[in-house]
Amino acid sequence: NGTENSGAEVDIVNVANQLDVKRRRIYDIINIMESVEIVSRLKKNTYRWHGLDNLPSFFARLQKEGYQARKMKRMYPHLKELPTDDSKTIKGMGNTCQKLIQIFLVTHKIDIGLTDAAEEVLGPLPKSEKQKDNETGGGSAPSVSGEKKDDGSDSKDESKDSGGEGKAMKTKIRRMYDIANVLQSIGIIRKENVGSTSSKNKPSFRWVYRILPRDMHKYLLPEDDYVSPMCHDNHAGGTSAPITPEECHSSIFPTGTTARRAS
Repeated sequence: NGTENSGAEVDIVNVANQLDVKRRRIYDIINIMESVEIVSRLKKNTYRWHGLDNLPSFFARLQKEGYQARKMKRMYPHLKELPTDDSKTIKGMGNTCQKLIQIFLVTHKIDIGLTDAAEEVLGPLPKSEKQKDNETGGGSAPSVSGEKKDDGSDSKDESKDSGGEGKAMKTKIRRMYDIANVLQSIGIIRKENVGSTSSKNKPSFRWVYRILPRDMHKYLLPEDDYVSPMCHDNHAGGTSAPITPEECHSSIFPTGTTARRAS
């Protein structure tokens, strides 16, 4: 059973050969799984399978880290980047994966728009990319420089304006879609209305894991020293006030979101 912690070793080269796919694609999937501790690296090209049993405690710890990051940003608003433990830093697709999951965990939301998620994880999107995602769900390929658009205009000028920054953002968005596909196959989130052109049914991500974000703190291990999402911050005059998940979210992810709360 692939969900259980069998302790089996996974050889990337053998897997790529057996599936007849490029090794790079397997590495992308492994990096995502490693970021949520489904596998861990043993040595070059070799990983140990841990399964899905430990996901609740990992999500609870990721949620706690999100709350702590919120508190740090409130205490030190002038810092552009918060101090991190380099030994635990996850980069690349793994970092993007954790940020996407953390949006749900710190807000207790069940649905979040695809464009909202992209902006909160990756930063502000180019105007053209945001419009395309809202209209098509980001399923279409980016426009090629010099290509004629539907309205008869030339995309060449638009490409000049966006330059390398626009191309880099498109690459990041595609990576986020790849991450969402892996998380969907694991049963954590689900993509909804992808490719929809309806203004009422915009593309979104939906949390489908068996434990709701608002209940995830119950699975934090004792040694992780849980910090309540309703923790109190000290204010002037020695008073304190409870912080809601929404306030927590806005301090960790500055961009607003239109996602719905869990019912």
